[in-house]
Amino acid sequence: NNNASNKSSIQEDSDTGMESMSSTGTPNTSTQNPAHFSGEYVFSLENDVHDQLLRQIDQLRGEIHKLKSEKYDLLRQHASHHKEVKALKEQELQLANDL
Repeated sequence: NNNASNKSSIQEDSDTGMESMSSTGTPNTSTQNPAHFSGEYVFSLENDVHDQLLRQIDQLRGEIHKLKSEKYDLLRQHASHHKEVKALKEQELQLANDL
């Protein structure tokens, strides 16, 4: 019985300091609802993020267009070189036969 009363008195004696952090005595506090401002702020951030994502999408589309153009140029060059190699091989065979 005595142990139970000692435990409760020990728990009551522990002070976290939270009681002294009451907002009633804080100077320079605004009475405005902070949620009102945070909603506008979040909306503004969402717009900024949205605009930034749109710019990134446009940049990536430009990069895709550039890469596709380069790819088609390389394919044309490859086809041209392939024809040239084929013609040179035929010419080589013809010259070998002439010898």
